[in-house]
Amino acid sequence: ELKDHPDIISDSCLCTPIEWPLFCCLTAFTVDPAHKDVQLFCGKYTGTISEPGCYCRNAICVERRRMNVTIKTLDLENTKIIDGRGNPLIVSGIVAYQIVEPRRAALDVDSPDLFVRNQAPPILKHIVSKYPYESEDSKEQTLRSSPDNINSMLKKDLQERVRQAGVKVH
Repeated sequence: ELKDHPDIISDSCLCTPIEWPLFCCLTAFTVDPAHKDVQLFCGKYTGTISEPGCYCRNAICVERRRMNVTIKTLDLENTKIIDGRGNPLIVSGIVAYQIVEPRRAALDVDSPDLFVRNQAPPILKHIVSKYPYESEDSKEQTLRSSPDNINSMLKKDLQERVRQAGVKVH
């Protein structure tokens, strides 16, 4: 009587003892739209799953490293820096960045976010210390009169440093 009912699942859809080892070796997981999964098999890179969706893979000896590929911001807190003329300045900044190469981000550095956080302040200090805050000479490039040029130099120098982590500075 119950076997003929359409809402009752039959016993045939359950795993048999023969199918159980196969079922145990597979793991279902999802990849979100804002993430990419880097997969390693026995420590070797085997591929990156870029498409969002539900996947079923062998879980034996497989490591998945999930990389968030959304644009992130980093707040560089107030830092005292000496400008090009020896005057102390309090400088802060915001860095927008994104992981564009998940493989490099997962394998070449421990944490891409921490890597960017550690690389940005020295670049800021280096560029700010090259130029005076302001100058009486209108042709001289200063921090105050040329913010776009200074920003492009900061971006270029930081991009060179964080490229190895698979990160793009915006």
